[in-house]
Amino acid sequence: MMPIDKQNERKKNDALQQLPEQPISQWRKWLLQCLEPLAAQTRNSDYADRAAELIKQSRPAFSPAMKCLFELHSFLFIMEQLHTGTFVGYHTRVAMEDVQGSISKLFEQSPALADAEPAFWDRLAETTAELRGRLLAEERYADYFSPVYYALWKKWLYPRLPGSPLLAEELAHLEALKPQQKIAQTRYQWMFAKCWLCFLLGRDEDAQALLTALNRKSKLKIHDYYALLDELKQRKEWTRLLQWLKQTASLLADHHGVHLNAFFAYWDAVLAQMPQEEEAMWEQLLLLLPASRSIYADKLHHYEKWQEWIDYQLSEGIDPLYYRVAMFAPIEKHAPELLLPFYHQAAERYVLLKNRDGYKSAVKLLKRLAKLYKKRKDEAGWESFITAFAGRYSRLRALQEELRKGKLLS
Repeated sequence: MMPIDKQNERKKNDALQQLPEQPISQWRKWLLQCLEPLAAQTRNSDYADRAAELIKQSRPAFSPAMKCLFELHSFLFIMEQLHTGTFVGYHTRVAMEDVQGSISKLFEQSPALADAEPAFWDRLAETTAELRGRLLAEERYADYFSPVYYALWKKWLYPRLPGSPLLAEELAHLEALKPQQKIAQTRYQWMFAKCWLCFLLGRDEDAQALLTALNRKSKLKIHDYYALLDELKQRKEWTRLLQWLKQTASLLADHHGVHLNAFFAYWDAVLAQMPQEEEAMWEQLLLLLPASRSIYADKLHHYEKWQEWIDYQLSEGIDPLYYRVAMFAPIEKHAPELLLPFYHQAAERYVLLKNRDGYKSAVKLLKRLAKLYKKRKDEAGWESFITAFAGRYSRLRALQEELRKGKLLS
């Protein structure tokens, strides 16, 4: 008769070999047993590393696709063990972020899903249901788990199973959960998850309508919006990206200018491929004023729209000394006359400050004006202007001193 210890060991090995065929609930039981030796260890990066190594050494042989899925659940389980209480300290947060990094690397692998065994699809259905539940969970650290949901669809399922009904089925599952959405966080996640799936299905109008509704109800998180645009850019779907930029710019109307830099970087990528669409970019820059004003000015300069750039500077009352001299070099070369009113008005504003620093700044601008008049071969015009200028402010002794120091008056 076989000794009890050996019988137990044999049962354990048999159960281990059957694990690939077992439901996710059995995987979790096995993972819990596997990590029992670490139960008393502090939840930090060392715990996460040792847990991953224990699982790796003990796990059974899996097919390539099932192995990827099991590793995903192993990392999720480790994150659960790290996040065991209501308070998560700094070292635990760092460990959870490290595990998130491992999950991201895992999603860069390419499991051959088309050749996966029947049991894999059962485990996959359980996985999507579990991640869907985590996505909509009312827990404080749901954000640690929600990226996994999106990555599963974006990285593994969508690109490797073209035409699969899985995405439409998942969207139906989300729709069925609608009555349960009562809290702002879960409502946001529910609506954005539907948006992502519509996006992946190519149902752009539905995805955009969801974003608009989401922005109206919960204030759209800008990084979520840019994740959609970034996906199109990575796939080089320029026509589709163009339509998204045209149709969704209004979502950014209430955001600060700093958030618009990324938006118009997508425009730069599109126009590099489709330069004929430049006019649409200008329309959107104007649509998003005043938040887009700094970007608008930069674009005017970049596209050498010198008259419009100067007009904008004048309308905004911008000081020429705000810019480095190099900013004006191309304008001085191609259209120096445009700079005259810009410098004239700014010099007058500095004089009206009626202090020494203002006068010094005015003289700096006047010296630039002298060079411009000379460049235009209009020395007579310069002499007429500076004579009239000095006469108009003849009572400002400090200004007269600065004009002589700058060798603008004899």
